[in-house]
Amino acid sequence: MTRTVHLALYSTLADWEYGYAVAGINNPEFQKNPGSLAVATVGATRDPITTRGGLRITPDLTLDELRPHDSAMLILPGNDIWNTDAYTPFTDKARDFLEAAVPVAAICGATAPLPPPGSSTIAPIPVTRPNSSTKSATQAAPCTATSRQ
Repeated sequence: MTRTVHLALYSTLADWEYGYAVAGINNPEFQKNPGSLAVATVGATRDPITTRGGLRITPDLTLDELRPHDSAMLILPGNDIWNTDAYTPFTDKARDFLEAAVPVAAICGATAPLPPPGSSTIAPIPVTRPNSSTKSATQAAPCTATSRQ
């Protein structure tokens, strides 16, 4: 049986942050049970998004269609919307996954809005947050580049 790892897609997605994971997951040579994992993309809508690198990608399904029990993992790459309302549907879905004991791999700034370990809303989980040694999660800077004009 093939299990699906879902890669979240949103505007300003940091292209470089998920590459190794997706390449490894989609390559049967890197799987304990070859053919057991595949990657699908999920967006807030089925409309194409534009990544930080300028690529346009169309999601395979929407967050409303995604159920934790249908997934092996949710991957949330970094982005420039992590501290805006546009990212809220993704953090809400991540909470659903965590409450269902389905892994969430959040990268860089995507970790900041997630509940901290020991939160009363979900079971404790280990989390590495950007700049966690010097700043709180709400002060942490995202790991994506910003344009300077």
